[in-house]
Amino acid sequence: MTVPENLGKIKLGLERISNFLESILPRDPRANLKVVHVAGTNGKGSVCALISEALIAGGYKVGTFNSPHFLATNDAVRIQGVPIPASEYAELRAYINDLDAKAQSPDGRLSLFEQATAAALWWFSENNIDLAVIEVGMGGLRDATNVFGMPDGSVSLGVGKSLVQCICPIDSDHLGMIGNTVEEIAHEKSGIMRPGSWI
Repeated sequence: MTVPENLGKIKLGLERISNFLESILPRDPRANLKVVHVAGTNGKGSVCALISEALIAGGYKVGTFNSPHFLATNDAVRIQGVPIPASEYAELRAYINDLDAKAQSPDGRLSLFEQATAAALWWFSENNIDLAVIEVGMGGLRDATNVFGMPDGSVSLGVGKSLVQCICPIDSDHLGMIGNTVEEIAHEKSGIMRPGSWI
């Protein structure tokens, strides 16, 4: 897959990913997803792993999306702890990229992370998982993973339901990109919180 010049650059904001999920994919994969959303600076991956394993042990079918991947790009997307097969992931990413290229959105192309997020959500939806454990990529408020609604569906901040939000320890990561102080960074990361949910 050739990467276009404008693809892959970090572009915080929810307009592109929301439009893609709502209008470009054949159906919105978030519609039936229930999410545990994890943000912070240190420990996000470990917290996602612990929560996922606890839910699996409790009898749930669990999808997990981490950022970045561990050893290979496909291992960032797992169901019941098993990564999506590499060949299937490559096909899915090519499909997402092709749809994105044809969409010619006025907001521009999706970033590579936005494409990865869309691919993970699509695969989870196609496999009818019970719960998705989603790790924030960068920040929180304007991160491509922050596209889920309220637990009770009363106020729409997105589609699907963010049932639980976890904020791991916060430090001065991504200075200048998501904030210039730890307080500003904490504010950005706290943007995943939803009233009426568990935090």
